[in-house]
Amino acid sequence: MNNIIDMNTAEQVNNELTRDNILKEVLPRFLSKVRAEALDAKEAVIRHYLELPLSVYMPMAALSNDTRNASLVLTRALLAQFDISEEEVFASAITNMEAQAQVRSFASVIMGLMPMIGEDLPVPEEPNVLYVSNENQFFGAAAILCPSVVKNIQDRMGGDFLVLPSSVHEVLIWGLNECTSDPQEIAEMVREINMSCVDPAEQLSDDVFICRDGVLSKCA
Repeated sequence: MNNIIDMNTAEQVNNELTRDNILKEVLPRFLSKVRAEALDAKEAVIRHYLELPLSVYMPMAALSNDTRNASLVLTRALLAQFDISEEEVFASAITNMEAQAQVRSFASVIMGLMPMIGEDLPVPEEPNVLYVSNENQFFGAAAILCPSVVKNIQDRMGGDFLVLPSSVHEVLIWGLNECTSDPQEIAEMVREINMSCVDPAEQLSDDVFICRDGVLSKCA
C-alpha cells in the first residue's frame, strides 16, 4: 500500500517545495470513495471527473532520494501558498502523466505475472483487451485522462471503446466493435469483481464508461 504523507508533513518538506517543481512533478490520481472522504476532510484538492474523485499529488521521490512509494497529496492551502490555481495544477498533472502512461495488451500483462507468482494464470480469451496504467502500475488508472492515451487506444481498437474500471491502479479497454455483451451486463460483472476481489480502498467504480469520438462518458 502506498504511504500517503499526512498534510501536516508538508511543513517538513516546504523548504524543498517550489512552484516550479510542484508543476513539474505533480501527477493525477483517481481515488476510491473511502480514500476520497478521508482526504477531503484534510482539505485535499479533489475534483470529480465523470463522478470519480480525482486528486493531485507529488511523489516524495521527486523531493529527495527516498525511493519509497510515498506521496504528498496537495491541499488547497498548499496551492494558495505557491499561487497555483486548481486549473493549472490539474492541467500540469495530466501533462506529466502523459510521459508515464502505458497501453499494453491485457494478455501480455497476465503472461508477465506468471514468472513472478510461480504459477500459470488464465490468459484472457479476448485478444484485443487492453490494459492502461502508468510505469509502475500504481495509481495508474488516471492515465485514461491523457489525450495521447485515448488516441493510442482509438488507433489500436479502430474506433470507440469501453472502459472497465479495474481499480484505482488500472483500467481495462474493450473495443466497442468487438463487444458482444450488453454494457449493463459488463457493469454487473465489474460490481461482482469489486465486491469479491478488490479492496474497498482500491475500488474505482462499479460503472462502465464509453469513449465515443475521443469523449469519455458513463454508460447509461
